[in-house]
Amino acid sequence: MNELLERSKRKNANHADKPLPVVPTNRKLTKEQISEASDTVRANLTDVLVKISAKLASLPDHAIGTQNLAQVAKLTDTAAKLFSWPAPKTVDSLAQGVAPTAAINLALIRTTPEQLRAKAQQTAINRLAG
Repeated sequence: MNELLERSKRKNANHADKPLPVVPTNRKLTKEQISEASDTVRANLTDVLVKISAKLASLPDHAIGTQNLAQVAKLTDTAAKLFSWPAPKTVDSLAQGVAPTAAINLALIRTTPEQLRAKAQQTAINRLAG
């Protein structure tokens, strides 16, 4: 990864004497021009992402250290935005080591509707009296 950054710096150093083109601010771009520019930038970013990911994939496992993890995270984030990948799921109780439990009240299941009504009436009477 660092090698790619160094190469990029060297390439940019060769073009440092050339100023960037200035876009006139009084000119409005058409929707077609904006769309074409967007497609061009997307294609260029895709090309860069493919090259960087291929370089990372060719490295042996021990060569990808903690210093590269931030760069890999940025690469992944950029690719996710560029390709509209779905957002990762949030961490839930399973990932934290707590298995979800479905609480079932067996006594409630076995109680008939008539018994529930009678219990509700008794509870209401107890509240009024108490």
